[in-house]
Order: sequence, then structure tokens, then C-alpha cells
Amino acid sequence: LHFLNFKFGEDALGIITQGTRAVSFWIDGIKDLSLSMQVLSGSKEGNLQEIYSSANANFDSAGTILSSIDNQLSDPNFTNNIPSQLKGRVEDLGARVEYYQKLVESSKDLARILPGIFNQNANYLIVLVDNDYLRGGGGKPQAVALISLNKGLLREIKVDSVDALDKNLKENIEIPQNLKKDLPNSSWKMADTNFEADNPLNAKLFQWFYQKETGDKSAGVLTLDKNGLNEILKVVGPIILPSKKQISSEN
Repeated sequence: LHFLNFKFGEDALGIITQGTRAVSFWIDGIKDLSLSMQVLSGSKEGNLQEIYSSANANFDSAGTILSSIDNQLSDPNFTNNIPSQLKGRVEDLGARVEYYQKLVESSKDLARILPGIFNQNANYLIVLVDNDYLRGGGGKPQAVALISLNKGLLREIKVDSVDALDKNLKENIEIPQNLKKDLPNSSWKMADTNFEADNPLNAKLFQWFYQKETGDKSAGVLTLDKNGLNEILKVVGPIILPSKKQISSEN
């Protein structure tokens, strides 16, 4: 029994060490993406191709390590040795690993699409969702940022709450039949979207409502939940909006 507990302790320490390495790689990747935005805005100089390459390498390393940890946590040679009083903590660790796996995948997607996005003249939407609300798309839409690019350079960022945008909607839009039982409103609004597990469909709805409510068209959508945004802000620090308002992990 003492040997089994020692073996578990040794394995658990290895998992924690590897998990720390994975998070460190993810943080370095986020710092790379933050640097790329500074280069695009003209506040810093750098080689974008090298920066994106470094970001992808860091996210790949983080993903590989997290997959290895996930496999180890489900391995009977490990699970059979977990002391009963620690099973809850190991389950919490598994949930944390799953959370970071999703975060790394979202970050990898961002690193893949940013080079293409910032090579054109277009508007893009970043939709912040509150994942405390259970919806198929990951949460309830809370705020939208419109990012305007001109010849690959950041021209303008416009941020609005979804509630404020929905007040601009002049027409009465009928709520889809499958959502009527979940929504108390008489008219469909952007705040009432993101119910589908189909993310491209959710993105099209965000674009459709945003154009209806502001008149601005967009070429694409990036969705970010508030927990993911908080993790990123802890790494890159606060963001200063054109309105001088500061967004940080504290607010």
C-alpha cells in the first residue's frame, strides 16, 4: 500500500510539472500574439512571420503536453492508485486540463487566422460571451468589438455592449420556434443568439444582427468567452480602448 501511494505521488508530481510547462508554453504563445498586434498597430517593430511561427510552435507544444496529461489521467495504471481522499482533486485537475486544452485550441485557431485577416481591408467582429449561461455556442453574448483594418493595419476598434446594440434594432424579428420556450422576449435580438452547437451558424447570426443594428458589415467573427479573456488579460495586461476605457482581468 505504501508503495502504491508513493507511486501515485510520483506520477501526480510529474503531471503537475508537465502541466506547468504546458501553461508556460501557452503563455509564451499569447505573448507572441500580443506582440504581433503591437507590430500591426505600429507601436513596435518585428517580423510578423517569425512571431506567428513562434506562437504556433508554443501552442503546439502546449497542446501536445496537455494531450499526454489527459491520456495519463485516464490510464488505469494511474487511476487505480488514486487514494480515495484525493479522487475529487484529481477530477478537478482533469477538468482544468480539459479547460486549457480548449483554450489552447482557440489560441491555435487565432494564430492560424490572424495572418490572413491582417493582410486585407475588412471589418471583423470579436464577440465576448458569458459562459456562466449554458448555451450551445458557449455562452450568452455580452459585448462586441468591431475591428477595422486598412491595408493590414489596425485602423479602429469599436466596442459596444450587446444590450446597447439591441436597442438600435428597429424591427420586430420573430423568435425561431425552437427557442420560444427558452426566451421570454417578444422579439429576437442578438442577446438571444448563440444557442446552436454549430459555431459557423452562430457567427452568421452575430454578423446579421450586427449589420441590422449598426449598418456595419463584417468579414468574419471570433468568439471568446469571459474566462478565456481573463486568462489572456492576465498574460498580456490591460487593454486600453480608443475611448480610454481600460479592460483588465479585474473588470
